Amino acid sequence: MDQDLGKGYTFLSEGSNRFIITDFIFKDGIYPNVLNYTFDENYILVMQKATKESVEPYLIDQLRVKYGYILYSDELLPTSANSFLNSKVWKDSLWNRNISNEILRGNYIRNYRALQKAARIVLSEDEFFKKMFSREINFYIIDKNSEKVYGPFSEKDFYAQLNAMDVSPNLKFK
Repeated sequence: MDQDLGKGYTFLSEGSNRFIITDFIFKDGIYPNVLNYTFDENYILVMQKATKESVEPYLIDQLRVKYGYILYSDELLPTSANSFLNSKVWKDSLWNRNISNEILRGNYIRNYRALQKAARIVLSEDEFFKKMFSREINFYIIDKNSEKVYGPFSEKDFYAQLNAMDVSPNLKFK
């Protein structure tokens, strides 16, 4: 069951994969597998159980689309691309070269296995993914107004961040 969460965010369920996508490539969503979520006009709260196997195909697709846009688009990059451009996934020269070599004009992939190998290195070495895979359950807060994703958090850190952000106590998982 798909659900519009407002302001360009959508919950999608494709078989056993459940995730949150966005209406623009440089706006971050939540990788599979979303166990639970709730939302209001300002925030989306997410509970996730991620595995490398469930995240890998979505990361490959994100790398294909984001790198393809940056490498081949004639349009001026939007400010929302800055977060990606400042990430290790873009700034690390070895990762950038390995990924860029596999992305062709039109978002086609030269060699899927080579891109998959690069994605697996990102999944193993990038701090965001290390943190994501370090625990069984992760929590996130999406601020729909700033289009910023906070997390992954442990449950304790998640509730501390909710309080720090002054998120309504009425917004709770069901």
